[in-house]
Amino acid sequence: MIHDEMTPRIAPSILAADFWALGEAIESVAEHASMIHVDVMDGRFVPNITMGNVVIEAIKAHSDIFIDCHLMAIQPSSHFASLAQSGADSISFHYEASDDPGEDLRSLRELGVGASVAISPPTSEEVLFPYLESADMVVVMSVNPGFSGQKFIDSALGKIERLRRRREELGLGFDIEVDGGITEKNIEKAAEAGATVFVSASAIFGADDPAEAAARLKRQAAAGMSRCPYGPSMAHIRGARDNLVRRRG
Repeated sequence: MIHDEMTPRIAPSILAADFWALGEAIESVAEHASMIHVDVMDGRFVPNITMGNVVIEAIKAHSDIFIDCHLMAIQPSSHFASLAQSGADSISFHYEASDDPGEDLRSLRELGVGASVAISPPTSEEVLFPYLESADMVVVMSVNPGFSGQKFIDSALGKIERLRRRREELGLGFDIEVDGGITEKNIEKAAEAGATVFVSASAIFGADDPAEAAARLKRQAAAGMSRCPYGPSMAHIRGARDNLVRRRG
């Protein structure tokens, strides 16, 4: 049985949304989404250049939905203050792009936003172990960063499970987000492994009915979470989420 605080958090990624009608796209999934996922790419860490401050500001001007900002940029700390000021509620930077992940996490906390660090598929989850006490969330990329519509990389499941076990060993409360290729075919496995936040782009905004697609993914994630052997850290996760809301509020 899943405790209330452990219901899955669906994060539709607007990377796959129709930008001609972005507001309508966000409104269409808001009922089933815990947050909106915004990918910010600098054209250097990854080849593409995507959304930034202006898009985040536009969303915040018309909605109070939580914005989960995934920063794919070199020298990520140079973007933290402006993204926070624009309205990002949580910011994830890449371990591979950071000169000092611990300092970057501290900087995000000082700005009052969620402090999150991501790893790309070739990177072992063990590199994050020294920083887990400072993180509100860790992000396991299940595709190579930079492009929507890629196929889920199964090795991400082992990383998620090992991070969950480490979280429980340490009694910590960080969320585990899985990002990339999440569909109805794999979301239950990711949830059963220990993921608590699920980013999905094409499977939601590429569907005929994005709202129903998000609802189905949430139901499937809940089914997977019900089979996950969560330990005593569940209460810690609720506390960490409450602290994040207080900091941002």
